Amino acid sequence: MKIIVLLFLLLSSVAASTKEAVETSSDILVVAIPVAGLTQTLLLKDYKGTAQLAIGVASAQAVTQTLKVLIDKERPSGEDMKSMPSGHSTTAFQSASFIHFRYGIINAIPHYVTASYVVWARIYTENHYIEDTLVGASIGVLTSWIITDRYKTEKVSVSTSYNGLDDLAFGINYNF
Repeated sequence: MKIIVLLFLLLSSVAASTKEAVETSSDILVVAIPVAGLTQTLLLKDYKGTAQLAIGVASAQAVTQTLKVLIDKERPSGEDMKSMPSGHSTTAFQSASFIHFRYGIINAIPHYVTASYVVWARIYTENHYIEDTLVGASIGVLTSWIITDRYKTEKVSVSTSYNGLDDLAFGINYNF
């Protein structure tokens, strides 16, 4: 997670120089976010999460690529007719929201910041209009919300506490 923040800070300082650098940094970061999610699932040996991330990214991109063909909207740069929705925004927000829905908002904050940079970069570099990125991000979040389950480390946890004044507390928690 810290490496994403450092990478974001480094790339954003480089990115300030040219549109080409901004585009390159967004191309790198759109890959870094799902890699961070994949790394987290593997470090935790959370193979169900690994599958959910893979299915989520693939599903979100299938929807996005299908819509690109059906909508046939010209990019701001005039380069082609694949502006709506933004695939970069879809992947960035699908991966960030996977981390959010699977591992909690605190783990996802740097990834949402990075995904927001990717969205800004796609608009700044004239690859997309703002509505293209908003639709792409929405597809990513919605796909993740549908596919991702909350990660639970243990079903049962037991806790005790003693404050030294003859006060002993004992608790049992069960996660459904």
